[in-house]
Amino acid sequence: MVGADDEDVEAGCEAASAEGEGVVRLLDDSFETLSEAPADEAFERLRDADPVPYAVVVDDELSQRVLDVAAQRGVQHVVAASLGEFVKQPVDVRVRTAAQLTEVQTTPADA
Repeated sequence: MVGADDEDVEAGCEAASAEGEGVVRLLDDSFETLSEAPADEAFERLRDADPVPYAVVVDDELSQRVLDVAAQRGVQHVVAASLGEFVKQPVDVRVRTAAQLTEVQTTPADA
C-alpha cells in the first residue's frame, strides 16, 4: 500500500525525472533541484553534496558504488533508469526505477 509520504516522493521524483536527459539530479525534501550534472558524475556529485540531498534521480543504471555513497550520506530515496546488480542493498535507502514510479501512479487508489 502506498502512503501519503510515498505519493509525495513519487510525484516529486517524477516531476524531477531525468529520463532521456543523461543527468543526475540531487533533490531536497521539497523536491527542488540542489544540483544537476551528467549521470556519469553521480558518485562524485553525491559524495561531495552539501547539503546532503533527500532524493537522487539518475538517468542511468544505479551502481552499487552510487547506492553505497547514497546510504553513507543519508539519502532517503534513489530513482534510477535501471538497477544494476547489488551485492548488498542498504535498508535505509528506498530504491526504485522510473518505470516503478509510473506503475504506482497509474494504479487506481482503490485497487
